[in-house]
Amino acid sequence: MKQRNDWLGFLNQLPLPSPLISILNTFVGVKENSTLRYINVERQNQFDRFLGKWEDGKPVGEKYAGGDDAVLNFSASLDNAAHVINLLGFDHGDLVETIAGQQAIMNILGLSPSGIVAAPEITYEPSLVFQLASSVNMTILGPDGWQIGQGVENNIPNSTYSPENKFILIPNPLEGNYEIHVTSEEDGGSYQLIVGLITEGGDYWRVYQGVATPSSPGDHIFFSPTPNRLKSYLLTQSKATIFSLKKNFNKQKITPQLRGKIESKLAVCLGNINAALDLLEDSNNSSANQKIEKALLAILDLEEFLETNPDSLKDLFSNPLKGVKDLLFQAYEF
Repeated sequence: MKQRNDWLGFLNQLPLPSPLISILNTFVGVKENSTLRYINVERQNQFDRFLGKWEDGKPVGEKYAGGDDAVLNFSASLDNAAHVINLLGFDHGDLVETIAGQQAIMNILGLSPSGIVAAPEITYEPSLVFQLASSVNMTILGPDGWQIGQGVENNIPNSTYSPENKFILIPNPLEGNYEIHVTSEEDGGSYQLIVGLITEGGDYWRVYQGVATPSSPGDHIFFSPTPNRLKSYLLTQSKATIFSLKKNFNKQKITPQLRGKIESKLAVCLGNINAALDLLEDSNNSSANQKIEKALLAILDLEEFLETNPDSLKDLFSNPLKGVKDLLFQAYEF
């Protein structure tokens, strides 16, 4: 394997000190076949190599065993520990977040708390992240009319606002548009706003730039955290890049045969992007990704073809094709 983490294997080889074992208590969440034990892989295909992914094999299946959804039972249980407390049906978070889990900890410690309050469960994937740079402020209005930011009462549940760092975090965002109002601070000036959507399937980041001054009403920026909308946006941007490239390409003086071959390869890419957009309209994300794969492979085919042609053509296509690939890569991750 090219990528390998030997830390845990090395750690397990070290003998634990007897004084530690004699006072060690372990809590084990017990759920049958709930926790990942093995990942089955197959060799990477052409598309994987193109993306530079799965050099040690592409995951194609998983095998589960008993555990707490995060740690396997046999990993959580240590031989010769003073106590091993099995908690049936508990996941990893339940061990410390639930009243029953906290009570089990208190019991083993010999404590009798007057009251235990369970921690609220907050979903952090997906989350929206907003980070401002420069002398400006921001206020965010959610799809439901709730808001957070400079000069307003924060009423978006579980959200975080740091005026010092000009940072806002909104866990588990609603579907719909979030309106970001950027206003000047003191004399104002140019600014950079970084917006991120963090999901289990991947992260999406976008940078907005502008200028805010005391005399201006400020900028209003709209952002939707719905993955399919972002995917559609990225695909639409990739189409726009190709159309701009074709406009410049049409000005080139080349043979009809060469022009026809290049236009044919671009048409394959555009056709697959359009097909992916149509599939997203029907919420068919898996099939849309298959079309994105074909669009990326068409770009790869075009790049290989251009290697045997004049440098002027390679220079014309180089940056736009890189931009299209970057957009398609991001779309594929959602």
